[in-house]
Amino acid sequence: RVKAEEAFSEYDAVILRLGGIYGPGRSLLDAQRRAASTSEKPVNRIHVDDIAGALIALADRDIQSTTYNVVDDDPAPRSAVSAFADELIGP
Repeated sequence: RVKAEEAFSEYDAVILRLGGIYGPGRSLLDAQRRAASTSEKPVNRIHVDDIAGALIALADRDIQSTTYNVVDDDPAPRSAVSAFADELIGP
């Protein structure tokens, strides 16, 4: 990833580093059916609609050679995200 970012920076590119994408077609529920996680490692996520909003906001500005971390403002342990998915799926 670092090499790709360096290559794009030669073209004055704006780089977006996205968290774990969720939303329609990108559901943790499908993954949850395969395996639950007990990890306490924080997970940074971003909803697909928020990615679109970030792209629209950036398109209206004259920005070059910049890198943004695009994630939601509420990182949670992977175990908490898995537990929530379990609640939604049910028994």
